[in-house]
Amino acid sequence: MSFGAAHAQLQNITGTVSSGGEPLPGASVVVKGTKVGSSVDISKTLEWTGNDIDTDIEEYEVYLSTTNPPTTLKGTTTTTTINNLSLESATVYYWSVVTKDSFGNQSTSPVFEFRTN
Repeated sequence: MSFGAAHAQLQNITGTVSSGGEPLPGASVVVKGTKVGSSVDISKTLEWTGNDIDTDIEEYEVYLSTTNPPTTLKGTTTTTTINNLSLESATVYYWSVVTKDSFGNQSTSPVFEFRTN
């Protein structure tokens, strides 16, 4: 009896899954004739508006998690957006923003929620 080893050549394939020219987040891709596949990352941009009576906002802390209230700090930014959040499909997410000004004052937004497909 003898055993042989089969060597497969690994190949990276990159691209964007789209429908009607628009990216299609959360799609699964399977190599034809195989059971080899991958899921497309779901990314999301969160946007909000920030107001301060003194107009001295210094930063925003963005919290995002699958629990309410959200507990995971996803980032600190000086703009009113946070980009490229990797998310799981078919999941409910909760998020909020803590606004901080130059005098050390802060306020927390209500909790918002969204569901990925």
